[in-house]
Amino acid sequence: MKRLSDLCHFGRFNAKVPRLESYPPANWFSEGINADPVRTWQSNATEDAEISLYFHIPFWRRLCWFCGCRTGGTRKTAPFASYVERVLSKAADQRRSFVNGVGPKRPHMGSGTATILSASLLDRLLRGLDDI
Repeated sequence: MKRLSDLCHFGRFNAKVPRLESYPPANWFSEGINADPVRTWQSNATEDAEISLYFHIPFWRRLCWFCGCRTGGTRKTAPFASYVERVLSKAADQRRSFVNGVGPKRPHMGSGTATILSASLLDRLLRGLDDI
């Protein structure tokens, strides 16, 4: 597909749909949603609960056409390591909010691309999640 008209022909721009990385989509959010139901759910989870952990990798090498979150890519890798440490810190915060030894069982990466992380950073992230 070399032209915008090709994309339009296949229906790529004629529908209002949630962005790829947004679930639940932003239009489902409301002022009535707050942390209280989440805290209740976390405190009532049992040890055998299957908890998924989603984390966002907001880095691309070049402009991504699948969502509206970025206007360009990155050539600098300096922020990646500190970002991984921040994700691990936030995951640990969430882990502490659960009772009964419940922890994340299934990590999910979304948005940018996890392949932008070096093998050592990806290893740090996944092993770090195992340690939480």
